[in-house]
Amino acid sequence: MCERYGIRNCSSLDDMLETALAFDSGRLPKGPRIGFVTTSGGTVDLLYDYAEQEGAVMPDYSEQTLKGLVPFMQEGIEPKNPLDLGIPMGLKHAAGVMDVVSRDPNVDMIAWAAMLPSKAGAWEGVEELQNLLKRTDKPILGFGRMSYQMTPEAVEAQQAAGFPFVQGLEPTLRAMNALWFHAARRGKRPLVPPPAPPSDLSPDTLDATLTRYGIALPKSRNVATPVEAAAAAEAIGFPVVLKIRSPDILHKTEAGGVVLDLRNSEAVQRAAEGLLASAQDAKPGARIDGFLVQEMVSGVEAIVGARQDPLYGPLLLVGAGGVLVELAKDAALRLLPVTADDVAAMIDGLKLDKLLTGFRGRPVADRAALEASVLALAQFYLDHRANIEDVEINPLMVRSNGRGAVAVDVRVIWRNENEGNA
Repeated sequence: MCERYGIRNCSSLDDMLETALAFDSGRLPKGPRIGFVTTSGGTVDLLYDYAEQEGAVMPDYSEQTLKGLVPFMQEGIEPKNPLDLGIPMGLKHAAGVMDVVSRDPNVDMIAWAAMLPSKAGAWEGVEELQNLLKRTDKPILGFGRMSYQMTPEAVEAQQAAGFPFVQGLEPTLRAMNALWFHAARRGKRPLVPPPAPPSDLSPDTLDATLTRYGIALPKSRNVATPVEAAAAAEAIGFPVVLKIRSPDILHKTEAGGVVLDLRNSEAVQRAAEGLLASAQDAKPGARIDGFLVQEMVSGVEAIVGARQDPLYGPLLLVGAGGVLVELAKDAALRLLPVTADDVAAMIDGLKLDKLLTGFRGRPVADRAALEASVLALAQFYLDHRANIEDVEINPLMVRSNGRGAVAVDVRVIWRNENEGNA
């Protein structure tokens, strides 16, 4: 909800105060890119680490900016972002540097490493900072590497400068990120889900309906006995996956109800007999409807789901799938409905994104197919939520680039029954 409405969450009171101070300037950026002006190589080194940690964007300065900075630089120091000016040379010098940086088309915000004075009259030439504000509409923030005592004289100096001074490198980065987070969403009319339309969806029509929405399913057959499972595997083609079918077992893997990579009929029949025993041990008295035989699909495992939240309405979930769901807790939530840009942003913020790009020699996965499947499931849920409480695909197997994504395991909770599985 906060993401959709542009509300920034702060993890502590300290962060909240620094972020509120950043917003107090009344200026919002047109993008996330920060130009840093410092007087310390140590600050520069710390900024590299913290910017990566906080996801802050520090672009390279343009060639024109680099040329414009040369007259301000001390000998032996090359201009770059973050900028180390060396020994500070006064407010006029600092304002001149920030003026050059503020005109860089690659920069949306300026951050100046400076502590407020603790004594009255300690700052000479504060008019230079005031004039700088008149020449640019970009947000400008002063910042200190660490928190320090704020005297009444310091507050007066901040008021005279005309822009806020934030304390601490990490709070500064988070506050500036918050400015862009809010600016990117400000003024946009939030999407509101329409009322749930009537739906004739049923367990019997589930697979066909998912396919119609563009969600690919693996070749599969429902069978009743181990012998039938072996015959179905022959028809589908090896290797196959075998799963127990039971309305009382939602999480098949945890109940020992899944066997992977079966490569002949005898292995399928033995595995089916073993699944019966495992299911009864895991959940005595569970109703067993038989088995699901599926083609073996490989790729990057993702989870996609949708449900109705009692407070906020329809929600969409995307994350790393398979056993990583609980282990990595790598997931993003959005209020429905969503756009293609929303889905792309959800995936961008996940560790799953690295897996999709070919992590450690793996083939690049079909991210476009993942995004299309997410959008399809979102629309499927909005259209049929009158009949279903919850739908989850885990895993949605994202194959190598150009080969699509396959919904290997679909779980549905029906409104008119306790539970349902596909």
